[in-house]
Amino acid sequence: MVKASYGGDENNFGSLKTHSLNIKPPTSTATRLENGGAFVDQTSETGVNVTISGSTSPNGTRVVINSSDLGSYQPTGTGSTGLNGTKIFYDVSVQGISTGSAKVCISNPAVNSFFVMKYWNANLTIWVNAGSQTITGTVICGVIPVPDLDGTPIVVGTS
Repeated sequence: MVKASYGGDENNFGSLKTHSLNIKPPTSTATRLENGGAFVDQTSETGVNVTISGSTSPNGTRVVINSSDLGSYQPTGTGSTGLNGTKIFYDVSVQGISTGSAKVCISNPAVNSFFVMKYWNANLTIWVNAGSQTITGTVICGVIPVPDLDGTPIVVGTS
């Protein structure tokens, strides 16, 4: 529960309001790489699951996957998403490896057949379409290079 007050000024009346915020903590899961791949399911916590493939790191390498459901909050400094309708933001990071691809799947009841997935490429400072996108029911999946998942904002929404 957040309580805020504003005393007012010469042009505005004061106010005291109470609002609920649905803040979901980030989820962190560790696993081990086997034959270039790993899988982490954080669907029940954040709506995200991640499948790593094609990593050249050795078997047994510790991999940590973090995800957060940011809701409608767009991280500052990420520019226009190019999406005009519904937008839902997530944050995903992969630690411990720097090669391979990550199939990121997001389960959200708002997802429909018009949704797309994009991720923020901090080096290019643009939103990039995730590769090989699929939608099954209320789950959207897309492929993102592991090196780009270092605390990377992801948005799903309608264009």
